[in-house]
Amino acid sequence: MMTMMMMMILDTGILEAVARDFFDSKVTLKILNQNVEEERTGKKEHVVFCLHNEERGRNEIKERTSEDSQKDKELKIKQAGVNIQKFVPRLRTTGTRLDKYFTIVHPQVTFTISSIRKFINSQFVLKARRDKLPKSWNQRPLMKLRGQMVWMEGLQCMLYLCSPKLRSLEELEEQQMHLSDIAQHDMTRDLILFNQQRLAEIELSNQLERKKEELRILSKNLDAEKKKSEALLYSMLPKHVANQLKEGHKVEAGDFSSCTILFSDVVTFTNICSVCEPIQIVKMLNSMYSKFDRLTSVHGVYKVETIGDAYMVVGGVPVPVPSHTERVANFALGMRISVREVMNPITQEPIQVMEIT
Repeated sequence: MMTMMMMMILDTGILEAVARDFFDSKVTLKILNQNVEEERTGKKEHVVFCLHNEERGRNEIKERTSEDSQKDKELKIKQAGVNIQKFVPRLRTTGTRLDKYFTIVHPQVTFTISSIRKFINSQFVLKARRDKLPKSWNQRPLMKLRGQMVWMEGLQCMLYLCSPKLRSLEELEEQQMHLSDIAQHDMTRDLILFNQQRLAEIELSNQLERKKEELRILSKNLDAEKKKSEALLYSMLPKHVANQLKEGHKVEAGDFSSCTILFSDVVTFTNICSVCEPIQIVKMLNSMYSKFDRLTSVHGVYKVETIGDAYMVVGGVPVPVPSHTERVANFALGMRISVREVMNPITQEPIQVMEIT
Protein backbone atom coordinates (compact mmCIF):
# COMPACT_ATOMS: atom_id res chain seq x y z
CA MET A 1 0.00 0.00 0.00
CA MET A 2 2.86 2.33 0.83
CA THR A 3 4.44 1.66 -2.59
CA MET A 4 1.20 2.39 -4.43
CA MET A 5 0.70 5.66 -2.59
CA MET A 6 4.23 6.75 -3.44
CA MET A 7 3.64 5.94 -7.13
CA MET A 8 0.37 7.88 -7.14
CA ILE A 9 2.03 10.91 -5.57
CA LEU A 10 4.78 10.72 -8.19
CA ASP A 11 2.25 10.44 -11.06
CA THR A 12 0.33 13.43 -9.65
CA GLY A 13 3.45 15.56 -9.70
CA ILE A 14 4.26 14.56 -13.30
CA LEU A 15 0.73 15.30 -14.53
CA GLU A 16 0.68 18.69 -12.81
CA ALA A 17 4.10 19.57 -14.26
CA VAL A 18 3.10 18.54 -17.81
CA ALA A 19 -0.17 20.51 -17.61
CA ARG A 20 1.65 23.58 -16.33
CA ASP A 21 4.65 23.56 -18.71
CA PHE A 22 3.01 22.37 -21.94
CA PHE A 23 -0.63 23.43 -21.69
CA ASP A 24 -0.38 26.37 -19.28
CA SER A 25 -3.10 24.75 -17.16
CA LYS A 26 -3.53 23.79 -13.56
CA VAL A 27 -4.84 20.32 -12.80
CA THR A 28 -5.50 18.32 -9.65
CA LEU A 29 -5.65 14.55 -9.22
CA LYS A 30 -8.07 12.92 -6.77
CA ILE A 31 -8.50 9.22 -5.94
CA LEU A 32 -12.14 8.20 -6.17
CA ASN A 33 -11.94 4.47 -5.41
CA GLN A 34 -9.26 1.99 -4.40
CA ASN A 35 -9.60 -1.79 -3.86
CA VAL A 36 -7.54 -5.00 -3.75
CA GLU A 37 -8.54 -8.19 -5.60
CA GLU A 38 -7.14 -11.73 -5.45
CA GLU A 39 -5.63 -13.06 -8.69
CA ARG A 40 -3.71 -16.27 -9.48
CA THR A 41 -0.41 -14.46 -9.16
CA GLY A 42 -1.36 -12.73 -5.90
CA LYS A 43 -3.12 -9.56 -4.85
CA LYS A 44 -3.77 -6.84 -7.46
CA GLU A 45 -4.60 -3.24 -6.50
CA HIS A 46 -6.93 -1.23 -8.74
CA VAL A 47 -7.40 2.51 -8.48
CA VAL A 48 -10.02 4.85 -9.99
CA PHE A 49 -8.95 8.49 -10.01
CA CYS A 50 -10.29 11.81 -11.26
CA LEU A 51 -8.28 14.42 -13.17
CA HIS A 52 -9.73 17.96 -12.72
CA ASN A 53 -8.80 20.86 -14.95
CA GLU A 54 -9.69 24.02 -13.06
CA GLU A 55 -9.87 26.09 -16.28
CA ARG A 56 -11.75 23.70 -18.58
CA GLY A 57 -13.99 21.84 -16.12
CA ARG A 58 -14.05 18.32 -14.75
CA ASN A 59 -12.91 15.26 -16.70
CA GLU A 60 -12.60 11.73 -15.43
CA ILE A 61 -10.01 9.25 -16.66
CA LYS A 62 -10.04 5.69 -15.48
CA GLU A 63 -7.32 3.08 -15.76
CA ARG A 64 -7.91 0.19 -18.16
CA THR A 65 -7.36 -2.21 -15.34
CA SER A 66 -10.07 -0.67 -13.14
CA GLU A 67 -13.48 -2.35 -13.15
CA ASP A 68 -16.88 -1.68 -11.64
CA SER A 69 -17.83 -3.89 -8.74
CA GLN A 70 -20.63 -5.51 -10.73
CA LYS A 71 -21.36 -9.21 -10.80
CA ASP A 72 -19.08 -11.19 -13.17
CA LYS A 73 -20.55 -12.55 -16.39
CA GLU A 74 -20.80 -16.33 -16.85
CA LEU A 75 -18.27 -18.04 -19.13
CA LYS A 76 -20.89 -19.72 -21.32
CA ILE A 77 -20.00 -20.36 -24.94
CA LYS A 78 -22.53 -18.86 -27.34
CA GLN A 79 -20.81 -19.96 -30.54
CA ALA A 80 -17.63 -21.83 -31.49
CA GLY A 81 -15.81 -22.11 -34.82
CA VAL A 82 -16.25 -25.20 -36.97
CA ASN A 83 -12.56 -26.16 -36.88
CA ILE A 84 -12.24 -25.92 -33.08
CA GLN A 85 -15.30 -28.14 -32.74
CA LYS A 86 -13.44 -30.90 -34.60
CA PHE A 87 -10.83 -31.10 -31.86
CA VAL A 88 -13.01 -30.30 -28.84
CA PRO A 89 -16.34 -31.88 -29.87
CA ARG A 90 -18.26 -30.90 -26.73
CA LEU A 91 -18.00 -27.23 -27.65
CA ARG A 92 -20.86 -27.84 -30.06
CA THR A 93 -23.27 -27.81 -27.13
CA THR A 94 -24.62 -24.29 -26.61
CA GLY A 95 -24.22 -22.94 -23.11
CA THR A 96 -21.12 -25.00 -22.25
CA ARG A 97 -18.78 -23.22 -19.84
CA LEU A 98 -15.39 -22.42 -21.34
CA ASP A 99 -13.46 -22.93 -18.08
CA LYS A 100 -14.60 -26.58 -17.95
CA TYR A 101 -12.67 -27.42 -21.11
CA PHE A 102 -9.79 -24.93 -21.05
CA THR A 103 -7.40 -23.34 -18.58
CA ILE A 104 -5.54 -20.05 -18.98
CA VAL A 105 -1.80 -20.54 -19.41
CA HIS A 106 -0.93 -16.90 -20.09
CA PRO A 107 -1.37 -14.40 -18.55
CA GLN A 108 -1.60 -15.81 -15.04
CA VAL A 109 -5.07 -14.52 -14.18
CA THR A 110 -8.30 -15.92 -12.82
CA PHE A 111 -10.57 -17.37 -15.50
CA THR A 112 -13.31 -14.71 -15.19
CA ILE A 113 -14.60 -12.01 -17.53
CA SER A 114 -13.52 -9.20 -15.23
CA SER A 115 -9.96 -10.55 -14.88
CA ILE A 116 -9.69 -11.04 -18.63
CA ARG A 117 -10.84 -7.46 -19.28
CA LYS A 118 -8.11 -6.15 -16.99
CA PHE A 119 -5.52 -7.75 -19.32
CA ILE A 120 -7.45 -7.23 -22.54
CA ASN A 121 -4.34 -6.06 -24.45
CA SER A 122 -2.39 -9.21 -23.61
CA GLN A 123 -2.16 -12.30 -25.76
CA PHE A 124 -4.15 -15.12 -24.15
CA VAL A 125 -3.02 -18.74 -24.30
CA LEU A 126 -5.57 -21.43 -23.40
CA LYS A 127 -4.85 -25.14 -22.92
CA ALA A 128 -7.42 -27.91 -23.22
CA ARG A 129 -8.19 -30.08 -20.20
CA ARG A 130 -7.17 -33.73 -20.56
CA ASP A 131 -10.18 -35.09 -18.64
CA LYS A 132 -12.63 -33.42 -21.03
CA LEU A 133 -11.21 -34.93 -24.21
CA PRO A 134 -12.11 -38.36 -25.65
CA LYS A 135 -10.07 -41.23 -24.15
CA SER A 136 -8.85 -42.19 -27.61
CA TRP A 137 -6.95 -38.87 -27.68
CA ASN A 138 -4.88 -39.56 -24.56
CA GLN A 139 -1.74 -40.04 -26.64
CA ARG A 140 -2.07 -36.63 -28.29
CA PRO A 141 -0.42 -33.56 -26.79
CA LEU A 142 -2.89 -31.14 -25.24
CA MET A 143 -4.05 -28.50 -27.68
CA LYS A 144 -3.08 -24.91 -26.95
CA LEU A 145 -4.82 -21.86 -28.42
CA ARG A 146 -3.41 -18.36 -28.57
CA GLY A 147 -5.09 -15.16 -29.61
CA GLN A 148 -6.70 -11.86 -28.63
CA MET A 149 -9.68 -11.30 -26.32
CA VAL A 150 -12.12 -8.63 -27.56
CA TRP A 151 -14.96 -7.33 -25.36
CA MET A 152 -18.17 -6.81 -27.34
CA GLU A 153 -19.91 -4.10 -25.36
CA GLY A 154 -23.15 -4.19 -27.35
CA LEU A 155 -23.56 -7.96 -26.97
CA GLN A 156 -22.07 -8.08 -23.48
CA CYS A 157 -19.84 -11.00 -24.42
CA MET A 158 -16.14 -11.75 -25.02
CA LEU A 159 -14.87 -12.68 -28.49
CA TYR A 160 -11.75 -14.88 -28.56
CA LEU A 161 -9.93 -14.64 -31.92
CA CYS A 162 -7.50 -17.54 -31.69
CA SER A 163 -5.51 -20.13 -33.59
CA PRO A 164 -3.63 -23.30 -32.55
CA LYS A 165 -0.28 -22.67 -30.92
CA LEU A 166 1.98 -24.63 -33.26
CA ARG A 167 5.58 -24.13 -34.31
CA SER A 168 6.45 -26.99 -36.68
CA LEU A 169 4.99 -29.60 -39.00
CA GLU A 170 5.77 -32.25 -36.39
CA GLU A 171 3.51 -30.55 -33.86
CA LEU A 172 0.88 -30.20 -36.59
CA GLU A 173 1.03 -33.95 -37.26
CA GLU A 174 0.89 -34.76 -33.53
CA GLN A 175 -2.39 -32.86 -33.34
CA GLN A 176 -3.54 -34.69 -36.51
CA MET A 177 -4.14 -31.35 -38.14
CA HIS A 178 -3.46 -29.94 -41.61
CA LEU A 179 -2.43 -26.50 -42.83
CA SER A 180 -5.90 -26.17 -44.31
CA ASP A 181 -7.31 -26.27 -40.76
CA ILE A 182 -5.60 -22.92 -40.08
CA ALA A 183 -7.12 -19.74 -41.46
CA GLN A 184 -5.36 -18.37 -44.53
CA HIS A 185 -4.82 -14.96 -42.96
CA ASP A 186 -3.35 -16.52 -39.80
CA MET A 187 0.39 -15.95 -39.29
CA THR A 188 0.63 -19.44 -37.75
CA ARG A 189 0.88 -20.84 -41.26
CA ASP A 190 3.89 -18.69 -42.07
CA LEU A 191 5.42 -19.45 -38.68
CA ILE A 192 5.17 -23.20 -39.25
CA LEU A 193 6.60 -22.99 -42.77
CA PHE A 194 9.40 -20.59 -41.77
CA ASN A 195 10.28 -22.79 -38.81
CA GLN A 196 10.29 -25.86 -41.04
CA GLN A 197 12.63 -24.07 -43.43
CA ARG A 198 14.87 -23.12 -40.52
CA LEU A 199 14.93 -26.73 -39.28
CA ALA A 200 15.78 -27.92 -42.79
CA GLU A 201 18.65 -25.41 -42.97
CA ILE A 202 19.92 -26.54 -39.56
CA GLU A 203 19.77 -30.19 -40.66
CA LEU A 204 21.60 -29.33 -43.89
CA SER A 205 24.24 -27.47 -41.89
CA ASN A 206 24.63 -30.48 -39.56
CA GLN A 207 24.99 -32.79 -42.55
CA LEU A 208 27.67 -30.53 -44.01
CA GLU A 209 29.51 -30.54 -40.70
CA ARG A 210 29.33 -34.35 -40.55
CA LYS A 211 30.59 -34.63 -44.14
CA LYS A 212 33.36 -32.17 -43.34
CA GLU A 213 34.41 -34.27 -40.36
CA GLU A 214 34.30 -37.45 -42.46
CA LEU A 215 36.45 -35.78 -45.14
CA ARG A 216 38.91 -34.66 -42.47
CA ILE A 217 39.22 -38.22 -41.14
CA LEU A 218 39.56 -39.63 -44.67
CA SER A 219 42.22 -37.04 -45.48
CA LYS A 220 44.09 -37.94 -42.30
CA ASN A 221 43.93 -41.67 -43.13
CA LEU A 222 44.99 -40.94 -46.71
CA ASP A 223 48.04 -39.03 -45.48
CA ALA A 224 48.96 -41.94 -43.21
CA GLU A 225 48.65 -44.46 -46.07
CA LYS A 226 50.61 -42.13 -48.34
CA LYS A 227 53.46 -42.02 -45.85
CA LYS A 228 53.44 -45.83 -45.65
CA SER A 229 53.58 -46.18 -49.43
CA GLU A 230 56.38 -43.59 -49.63
CA ALA A 231 58.34 -45.41 -46.96
CA LEU A 232 57.92 -48.68 -48.88
CA LEU A 233 58.93 -46.99 -52.15
CA TYR A 234 62.02 -45.42 -50.59
CA SER A 235 63.04 -48.80 -49.20
CA MET A 236 62.98 -50.25 -52.72
CA LEU A 237 64.44 -47.37 -54.76
CA PRO A 238 66.85 -44.48 -54.19
CA LYS A 239 65.02 -41.46 -52.85
CA HIS A 240 65.74 -39.16 -55.79
CA VAL A 241 64.66 -41.88 -58.24
CA ALA A 242 61.45 -42.51 -56.29
CA ASN A 243 60.67 -38.76 -56.26
CA GLN A 244 61.10 -38.54 -60.03
CA LEU A 245 58.77 -41.49 -60.53
CA LYS A 246 56.17 -39.93 -58.22
CA GLU A 247 56.27 -36.73 -60.27
CA GLY A 248 55.76 -38.73 -63.46
CA HIS A 249 59.19 -38.09 -64.87
CA LYS A 250 61.19 -40.62 -66.86
CA VAL A 251 64.27 -41.87 -65.03
CA GLU A 252 67.31 -42.20 -67.23
CA ALA A 253 69.95 -44.86 -66.51
CA GLY A 254 73.15 -43.45 -65.03
CA ASP A 255 76.81 -44.29 -65.65
CA PHE A 256 79.26 -44.62 -62.72
CA SER A 257 82.98 -44.86 -63.45
CA SER A 258 83.82 -46.56 -60.13
CA CYS A 259 81.90 -48.12 -57.21
CA THR A 260 82.27 -50.86 -54.65
CA ILE A 261 79.80 -53.76 -54.38
CA LEU A 262 79.47 -56.23 -51.47
CA PHE A 263 77.63 -59.54 -51.46
CA SER A 264 77.06 -61.58 -48.31
CA ASP A 265 75.25 -64.78 -47.39
CA VAL A 266 74.84 -67.01 -44.36
CA VAL A 267 77.18 -69.99 -44.05
CA THR A 268 75.36 -73.38 -44.11
CA PHE A 269 72.04 -71.57 -44.69
CA THR A 270 70.71 -74.54 -46.73
CA ASN A 271 71.38 -76.97 -43.87
CA ILE A 272 69.69 -74.63 -41.39
CA CYS A 273 66.57 -74.37 -43.58
CA SER A 274 66.29 -78.16 -43.90
CA VAL A 275 66.05 -78.65 -40.16
CA CYS A 276 64.28 -75.55 -38.79
CA GLU A 277 60.69 -74.43 -38.99
CA PRO A 278 59.93 -71.65 -41.53
CA ILE A 279 59.02 -69.17 -38.79
CA GLN A 280 62.42 -69.70 -37.18
CA ILE A 281 64.17 -68.88 -40.47
CA VAL A 282 62.03 -65.76 -40.93
CA LYS A 283 62.83 -64.51 -37.42
CA MET A 284 66.55 -65.12 -37.92
CA LEU A 285 66.70 -63.31 -41.27
CA ASN A 286 64.54 -60.44 -40.01
CA SER A 287 66.85 -59.88 -37.03
CA MET A 288 69.96 -59.99 -39.25
CA TYR A 289 68.61 -57.74 -42.02
CA SER A 290 67.29 -55.18 -39.53
CA LYS A 291 70.79 -54.79 -38.14
CA PHE A 292 72.29 -54.56 -41.66
CA ASP A 293 69.74 -51.90 -42.69
CA ARG A 294 70.78 -49.72 -39.75
CA LEU A 295 74.42 -50.07 -40.82
CA THR A 296 73.64 -48.80 -44.34
CA SER A 297 72.43 -45.50 -42.84
CA VAL A 298 75.46 -45.26 -40.58
CA HIS A 299 78.08 -45.84 -43.32
CA GLY A 300 76.28 -44.18 -46.24
CA VAL A 301 75.99 -47.19 -48.53
CA TYR A 302 72.94 -48.23 -50.58
CA LYS A 303 71.15 -51.56 -50.17
CA VAL A 304 70.42 -52.93 -53.61
CA GLU A 305 68.58 -56.18 -52.92
CA THR A 306 68.00 -59.09 -50.53
CA ILE A 307 67.25 -62.57 -51.90
CA GLY A 308 67.00 -65.35 -49.37
CA ASP A 309 70.10 -65.11 -47.25
CA ALA A 310 71.94 -62.96 -49.82
CA TYR A 311 72.43 -59.28 -49.00
CA MET A 312 73.83 -56.81 -51.59
CA VAL A 313 75.03 -53.26 -50.96
CA VAL A 314 76.93 -50.77 -53.12
CA GLY A 315 79.07 -47.73 -52.31
CA GLY A 316 79.32 -44.68 -54.59
CA VAL A 317 75.91 -45.35 -56.14
CA PRO A 318 73.50 -43.65 -56.77
CA VAL A 319 75.39 -40.65 -55.31
CA PRO A 320 79.05 -40.78 -56.39
CA VAL A 321 81.55 -40.38 -53.53
CA PRO A 322 85.35 -40.85 -53.66
CA SER A 323 85.41 -42.82 -50.36
CA HIS A 324 83.03 -45.56 -51.50
CA THR A 325 85.56 -48.36 -50.92
CA GLU A 326 86.26 -47.22 -47.37
CA ARG A 327 82.53 -47.01 -46.63
CA VAL A 328 81.83 -50.52 -47.86
CA ALA A 329 84.79 -51.87 -45.90
CA ASN A 330 83.53 -50.27 -42.69
CA PHE A 331 80.08 -51.67 -43.43
CA ALA A 332 81.59 -55.19 -43.81
CA LEU A 333 83.30 -54.88 -40.43
CA GLY A 334 80.06 -53.72 -38.88
CA MET A 335 78.28 -56.77 -40.36
CA ARG A 336 80.69 -59.18 -38.68
CA ILE A 337 80.16 -57.48 -35.33
CA SER A 338 76.36 -57.27 -35.56
CA VAL A 339 75.82 -60.95 -36.57
CA ARG A 340 77.26 -62.00 -33.23
CA GLU A 341 73.84 -61.14 -31.78
CA VAL A 342 71.97 -63.32 -34.32
CA MET A 343 71.73 -66.96 -33.19
CA ASN A 344 71.59 -70.13 -35.24
CA PRO A 345 68.20 -71.79 -34.47
CA ILE A 346 69.89 -75.26 -34.43
CA THR A 347 73.06 -74.71 -32.40
CA GLN A 348 71.98 -71.53 -30.59
CA GLU A 349 75.38 -70.07 -31.49
CA PRO A 350 76.09 -66.87 -33.51
CA ILE A 351 75.70 -67.36 -37.24
CA GLN A 352 78.57 -66.83 -39.68
CA VAL A 353 78.41 -64.57 -42.73
CA MET A 354 80.54 -64.87 -45.88
CA GLU A 355 81.31 -61.60 -47.65
CA ILE A 356 82.47 -60.98 -51.24
CA THR A 357 83.58 -57.54 -52.42
